Amino acid sequence: MDAFTRRDLNRMIAEQKGPCVSILMPTHPASEAGQQDPLRLKNLLNDAEKLLCEQGLAEDDAREFMKPVRRMSEKADFWDGRRQGLALFISAEHGDVYRLPIALEPKATVGKRFYVKSMLPAIEADARFYVLSLSHNGVQLYAATSQTLDMVDVSSLPENVHAALSRTETERGLQLHSPMRTGGGRTAIFHGHGGEADTEKEDLLEYFRIVNKAIAPVLEKDNAPLLLAGVEYLLPIYRNASSYAGILSQELKGNWEAAAPDELRKAAYQAAKPALQARRTSAAQQYRELAGGSRTSADLHKILVAADQGQVETLFVDASTDVWGTYHAEDGDVFVHDAPERGDEELLNRAVIETLLRNGDAYVVPTEEMPGEDFVAATYRY
Repeated sequence: MDAFTRRDLNRMIAEQKGPCVSILMPTHPASEAGQQDPLRLKNLLNDAEKLLCEQGLAEDDAREFMKPVRRMSEKADFWDGRRQGLALFISAEHGDVYRLPIALEPKATVGKRFYVKSMLPAIEADARFYVLSLSHNGVQLYAATSQTLDMVDVSSLPENVHAALSRTETERGLQLHSPMRTGGGRTAIFHGHGGEADTEKEDLLEYFRIVNKAIAPVLEKDNAPLLLAGVEYLLPIYRNASSYAGILSQELKGNWEAAAPDELRKAAYQAAKPALQARRTSAAQQYRELAGGSRTSADLHKILVAADQGQVETLFVDASTDVWGTYHAEDGDVFVHDAPERGDEELLNRAVIETLLRNGDAYVVPTEEMPGEDFVAATYRY
């Protein structure tokens, strides 16, 4: 079971061979409520089996279709490493299970395509960024998401400023001038003939250049944003030393050496969040500025037609809303039903898929984060 990525999404929206079974549910790591998770999943698997029969599959065939995932869910280690949500996608060709950093409303659907719209917030929540914690005593690089913070092992990182500058002492012809207490030991600061403050800054600049060189290969593998964390006066010095273009303008100021990992994770995500969501924020602002004109719409019927024609540039969908019905691409007719009927699909999910297939952007957000007052909002390319 893996995190859900953009690559997974692209593969799943291209899946057209039904029936496609989607099962979503919240999970409860390390809590009493988690003891009920296996029963909740069993009930959803039963619901999916019934839906397969309602879609025309024989009872024995529906049972056989669901058998592999039932067997998998009954294994003792299936529930190891639970996060906040669980998603299962089953078709004749695929059987995928994902642990998610967000809780999902329990749901079982069967259709020609997978119910993927609820997965978009999971991709955003799992957006990767780096945190670089800076101090005289040492530097630590972390890989982070909204829910995780993992140390990155960089073997060539100097232990601290003293170790870094000791490497270049002979080359620079520097003289050990005065000791500086750091932590429980003593760390030397090297300097030459300038003022003490200027020399310390030069030493830090040299130290951070060495750090930059050590971590650059890691950062450049995926070009993820980098958040700097440390005492305020260190941060501009590191910016001056760094060659990495992905350093965020946001910063995490303060001494984080003794912070608990979860405290650092939460603070880092809150600091990085505006940058991670900048594209969505800009798209929402564009919709508001264009609202009421010919380049925007909050009419689901018109949006479905436009998405099918590749006209939708950006789509916002209310995460709490489902609209069941049918869409006929040949004539653009839309029929909406109060409850799912045989042959129906969730039309907002369809709009999301068609937008993404044609290289548009789609966002599934809480009601309060919709750019307009309706449950759907689209900005057109033209």
